Amino acid sequence: MFKITKDLDLNVSGKDVVIVESIVDTGMTLNSILEHLHARKVSSLSVCTLLDKRIRRIADVPLRYVGFEVEMNF
Repeated sequence: MFKITKDLDLNVSGKDVVIVESIVDTGMTLNSILEHLHARKVSSLSVCTLLDKRIRRIADVPLRYVGFEVEMNF
């Protein structure tokens, strides 16, 4: 469960929104943020991340732009 302590100051309804994230791991927090923004009736929503830890993904989140995929070598 995540809690928003400071929401957006701008009205994003009808806007194209790009979320820039450093690392996407399980995707749980990002999934909650995407749901929150979809409820705001944005025109489009894209996610850009530098590092994608796909092997740890729990939530299916759409990543439009990925810098690098991190492989977990044990």
